[in-house]
Amino acid sequence: MLDYRRLLLSARPIGGRGQRSFADAFDELVAELRRPRRRHHPPVEYVRPQDALKTLRDAAAVVDAKIPGELGVAVVRDLMLNAYPRVFELTDGPVGDNGRRVVRVATAAAWTNNDRTVAAVMTLEIATASARVTRTEFMVADIWVRTMRPGNEGYEDRFELAKRLAAVAGSLARPIANQDEPERPQFGLWIGRPPDRIEAPPKGWEEHIRAVGRTLGLEMRVVPYPKDRQADIDAWIWGHHVDLIIAWAPQMTPDVYDVLQAFGQANPGLRPIVLGDRRFGDAADSFWVDADTAVEGWVSRPARPAHEIPADKVAYLQKKGSARDYDTFTVRAGPCTHDNFQAVHHADKGSKGVERMYGVAPKTIFKCFAAGCSCWMARFE
Repeated sequence: MLDYRRLLLSARPIGGRGQRSFADAFDELVAELRRPRRRHHPPVEYVRPQDALKTLRDAAAVVDAKIPGELGVAVVRDLMLNAYPRVFELTDGPVGDNGRRVVRVATAAAWTNNDRTVAAVMTLEIATASARVTRTEFMVADIWVRTMRPGNEGYEDRFELAKRLAAVAGSLARPIANQDEPERPQFGLWIGRPPDRIEAPPKGWEEHIRAVGRTLGLEMRVVPYPKDRQADIDAWIWGHHVDLIIAWAPQMTPDVYDVLQAFGQANPGLRPIVLGDRRFGDAADSFWVDADTAVEGWVSRPARPAHEIPADKVAYLQKKGSARDYDTFTVRAGPCTHDNFQAVHHADKGSKGVERMYGVAPKTIFKCFAAGCSCWMARFE
């Protein structure tokens, strides 16, 4: 996940180039790039001849002059070679007439130096070698770097870092999976959009929202017209799959209002975020600012169970499928007709799924072992 907080918290110490000149320090970097043992993100390692690195050299020189402490080469070296700045594969570009394909990769990392935190995001476009052209060449080397200021002064810095990470997230060939952090919200739901007569959002706006969500550690679902997916939304809300809800509603509609009401009932004390911006750019910025504040002060509260435990303390369920660490069920009106229930003693995923539905873990869980039957039974005492 491209969570800017996780990136800053993982900052490592870094030193400048010391007494060495920029040219000497960069030559050392080139020598490291050419070592065949490097396998972090080919074809970066085999760039030849040296003039093919001119774009990267120029970008590193700008960074070296911009950051106090002559850190430019050290920053670029870490972004290029170390494993801890995670390497993100971006979508390949087109193949040219000479057979060379443009490969796009990006890395991001943060460092500490003299009580300062430095963050950087680098995007590269590399033309690979082909049968006709033997050289691999850096076409673009874009390095955003900033010394992060503390407190309120640093809010703009964090916002700019998140925007850079969102640009990377929006170009990922394979989106990065979320990592469980119980103390932080993980799942966000965006509902609504303005009517076309007010302001139609630009093409690709839904993916942009998902990318911005990743910079906040959120896995976002975007549903422009909630009325079309009311059943799914109810299942997400009452199944505890929505930690933050964002409504883009410059003109509130009944279907959006009903979803917000359901979220409030399922999550007492958690407030929805309502965006009244008409333009998508303004709404996206407001989303990041409001959601960032909500994530920072978010306190997990026990959600109201989606189902009540029956009076006889026995629930009959139909298995639907499996999520990451729990099974999913729907409620049955009664048992199946096979009369073949047997206790299951190692059904951890099943028990977790029942607990998510009723708010209480079952004392015993049973499964019908008839061929093709997916009926389960849970006893709560």
